[in-house]
Amino acid sequence: MRPEFEEVRNETVRVLDGIPQIERWAFEYAPGSSEPVDKGYLRHVRDADFVVWLVTAPTTEPVTAEVKEAIAAGRRLWIVIVDPRDQWSDATKSLVDHASRHAKWIEPSRCGGLRQALLMTWGDDTIRAHRGIPGMGRVARLESMGRASRARCLSRWQAAGVPRDVAFQMVQETRVGSAPPELLPTRRHPISLLTGDFGIGKSLAAERALQAAIAASQEGQATAIPVFVQADMLEGPLEPAVRQHASELGDPRIEGVFLVVDGLEQAGVGDALRILDETRALVETWPGSCALVTSRALPVPIPIEEERPLPPLSSRAADDLVTRVSGRGGTPALSTGWPQPVQEAIVRPLFAILLGGYLREQNPVLPRSLGDLISLLVARSLLAAGLHDRQAQPILRRLAVATTQRGGGRIQTNEVGDPDALQDLASAGLVVMDDGLVEFALPILQQWFSAHALGEGLVSLSEIARSGAMLDRWRYALVIAAGLFDHDTATDLLAPLAREHPGFVSQIVGEGLTKWGLDDAVPAASGTDAAERIRQAMDALVSGLGPLAKLIAPLQRSGELRPVAARNSGVRLAVGWYCGRSGRPAVSELPQDFSISPPPELTMYRQANPGRHSAWAWPWALESLTGELSQLLKSRRLRSTAVASRHEEAWYGALALLNRGHFDAGPIKLEDLKRRLSRLRRSGELLIRRNSYDLAMIWSVVDEATAAHSSQLPLPHPGPDQRQGQWIWSAYSDAQLLQRTRSVFRAALEIYESIVAEWFSSFRDRLSTSVLLPAVVEGYLLPPQSSKKGLVGGPAIGWRFRALPVGQASRVDICLVAEPWRFDWSESRAELTRLRKLRPDAAEWLHYSVVDEVLDVFGEAPARKLAYRWLSDDLVRIGWLERGTY
Repeated sequence: MRPEFEEVRNETVRVLDGIPQIERWAFEYAPGSSEPVDKGYLRHVRDADFVVWLVTAPTTEPVTAEVKEAIAAGRRLWIVIVDPRDQWSDATKSLVDHASRHAKWIEPSRCGGLRQALLMTWGDDTIRAHRGIPGMGRVARLESMGRASRARCLSRWQAAGVPRDVAFQMVQETRVGSAPPELLPTRRHPISLLTGDFGIGKSLAAERALQAAIAASQEGQATAIPVFVQADMLEGPLEPAVRQHASELGDPRIEGVFLVVDGLEQAGVGDALRILDETRALVETWPGSCALVTSRALPVPIPIEEERPLPPLSSRAADDLVTRVSGRGGTPALSTGWPQPVQEAIVRPLFAILLGGYLREQNPVLPRSLGDLISLLVARSLLAAGLHDRQAQPILRRLAVATTQRGGGRIQTNEVGDPDALQDLASAGLVVMDDGLVEFALPILQQWFSAHALGEGLVSLSEIARSGAMLDRWRYALVIAAGLFDHDTATDLLAPLAREHPGFVSQIVGEGLTKWGLDDAVPAASGTDAAERIRQAMDALVSGLGPLAKLIAPLQRSGELRPVAARNSGVRLAVGWYCGRSGRPAVSELPQDFSISPPPELTMYRQANPGRHSAWAWPWALESLTGELSQLLKSRRLRSTAVASRHEEAWYGALALLNRGHFDAGPIKLEDLKRRLSRLRRSGELLIRRNSYDLAMIWSVVDEATAAHSSQLPLPHPGPDQRQGQWIWSAYSDAQLLQRTRSVFRAALEIYESIVAEWFSSFRDRLSTSVLLPAVVEGYLLPPQSSKKGLVGGPAIGWRFRALPVGQASRVDICLVAEPWRFDWSESRAELTRLRKLRPDAAEWLHYSVVDEVLDVFGEAPARKLAYRWLSDDLVRIGWLERGTY
């Protein structure tokens, strides 16, 4: 025992002995006993009326046990600060944070010395016990709230690898992490929904705003009561929970509140929208109230009025943060050679901190990816706690798997591992423990260790793939794993998903092997090795395409992949697939004399730099297929056998054959059409004016009309009913325009469903429109508006898909209006909640949109064009098309 601390203990005993009502017990003053020491002093803790804890820089295991025993037994706890806080060990800090939830601490240096501090505490405790007042006063509670908020900031920074002394300095500088003033709530705009990507600093900005509100309340500058709520911890309505927190500081109905709701998205989309609605009601109900809410962007169709995106760091601010954490005076700027993924990442504070920690280690090897930075974070945290990977990794993986399988939240400690080992991990800053529950300190750590569990085969892919909801829970772990592991391991993970869920695996490949990839300055694989990797990835992707494969994949007539050849030239790789019956091996190396232009016997020929990540063959193969699919859609060669599609094909093909414009709605005589068709085959493609038409479809409609004894080809949609004017829509009355619009949308629904069923059945569970169907196309048609001065505007339409229960038939419900509809927020929220109940497997990602646009139902094949647009939008969202393809 330190001499100065021994004197503190002796003084404490003397003060307590001087209080007549007290019979004190101290270990070093106790007589001998046959009772085991550890059991003896814990028994005395349980029997005591109050326990005095003298807080010093180091905290021994017996002291930790005594404090926890006192809290568990409900004993009154006096926390007396002896050593300055900047000298505390991590164990001391953790224990004080835990104990502060149950008792208030006192610093003798601020109240006249140790004797005075003990006597003040005794007097306060005696009065409270006599009056039955369990809580602290307003000033003390505000002080306690501020300490708790600063402790959360400190804990987050330390978990990310910031040294304690640097983190403590950052806590003291309130500008660090504060949001720009214009993003915070004001009297005019009392609610601010602060949104941004992971690591952008939303929670820190919320803590800073809370600390400012606490300081203003302490200084009498504001009357609103500060309240902090974690969204995923809310059980039931918001208002009672806020009232409970605020009532300890005043009457929120009179004084109002400054409410901070952190992590809105963690409550789930349905509850998040409910909490946001309840926040609005609360702010309007209690005068002088305002609220700051943080969340990742919510998938809603109508912009949220209160949303304020939190901007990333400027280049200078990112450099400053890296410099501060690294402790170096001259860290590299963003423009001086860092790999692109790292440059993009460090404009988010979390990753700037990770990079600073990397540099602080004086590591001579530059970080190559975000994966390197997170790996460093984990390794450094384990080392600081004196833990080895083989001790900690199994526990962390179990916690990650359990958390991911359940969709987030906290886990019972007894489900994860030994409580002592978990406590060590908490001391290392990797996890947070509270009341028998444990969770990761940072969400990225959960995803990181889940990825490692996947890579080591600890999780069944078939179990993950059993439902769309489970796949979505593992999405980010798979994204990390795709860019983290070698080609073979990544292929073992991606190939089964590609065969069963091609619309899901494309998103994993697109995100995991771009965001998590490394820079490109690395030699490509050898020709045969590269060809083999591409063939493996292509084989898995093609096996999930179904009938679409024969249109876009490099297949032979037998259905097998064509031979593939590759050659590298430094960092660039050339790859092509051989056509015809070449008799070549499945994998080979291109000859040395190949040129920049592709040899004639090769298809899907590409030259590019594959990049650093080991699984580069997956995005290479995917991009080859998406390029072919893009050309297929642009050329409109993806046919549908739907009746509506055949009728449009026949009508507009006939107009082209007869050299009539596609706006011509006049009758087409079968006799004239047959005369022109008689010169052509009954099948194959007909190319006219760069457009392709299916002769078999045209003939089928002609034969049907002939069999029905009709003399004219059926018009696919209602035509004009009045004289042509200046505009294309002038020939339509309002009623006729409505009938044509309804017809085009009905036909588009039929064509879209037919194309998906015939060509994209394996994608169906990830195509937004397909998942929404069956649905009502609900909307309005605003006829052309005119005035005495001339035309004001052409016809406009607003519409949305409104999902129906599975088994019902889709329909169109569009009506004429004099004024455009305004879809309000409450209606939108209710519809989104309803949608997620109807389509639970897609609840994590499915959204619906409200479309307001100029009416376009007059050009060539308008229904097919609309169906293609829906399909293209769906494919862009899942990474099978580039935006703007169609």
